[in-house]
Amino acid sequence: MKPSPIPAKPTAKQLRYLKALAASTGRSFTYPRTAREASQQIDLLKTNKAAATDRQRAWEDLSARRDRTHIARETQERPRDATRIGDDEIAGWGSSATYTDPWAGHLTED
Repeated sequence: MKPSPIPAKPTAKQLRYLKALAASTGRSFTYPRTAREASQQIDLLKTNKAAATDRQRAWEDLSARRDRTHIARETQERPRDATRIGDDEIAGWGSSATYTDPWAGHLTED
């Protein structure tokens, strides 16, 4: 009867990669006893990292969409915002246009 083969220990490369994946996904892992266990845990963490990346991308898309909607709504609700330059404050056309102060002459110093 032949003795059963001793399973190979995880390689240093597997362990480094496993630690890096765990750190980047914010997950923990059980220290693998064999190279096969290390490979399985690496595959699991890679799957979790891909899912986390997809969730992050979806959240960023939703956040950007909300920002655009908010800006559009604000623009529609307050079309005469005080910080905008009005038509009565511009003289001329194109590159020769200049700002004219509509309050010039209205303000007096006492």
